[in-house]
Amino acid sequence: MLLPDGVAPEARLLLIGRALRAFTDGFVAILLSVYLLTLGLGKWEVGLISSATLLGSALATLAVGQWGFVSHSAGYSSPPQRAPPLAVPCSPLAGWRCR
Repeated sequence: MLLPDGVAPEARLLLIGRALRAFTDGFVAILLSVYLLTLGLGKWEVGLISSATLLGSALATLAVGQWGFVSHSAGYSSPPQRAPPLAVPCSPLAGWRCR
């Protein structure tokens, strides 16, 4: 995995975790659609249910990123600063701007 110089070693674990989560989200979306089609639901219903599932997952991810921080008792000095809405994550497309 290509990481720029000066990046903390923990960044690799975070990126691997994000990649696994993205893979499983996509896999479950396909598996759910196939399962619902085999149950006899129409394409419209399957599309609606799949879209609602992916939207719920995206909203949960944004909520955890916005409000889910570790408490002071876990050894962190302060909670992270509030991220801007729909912030671009640390990625090559963002020029690896991570704080």
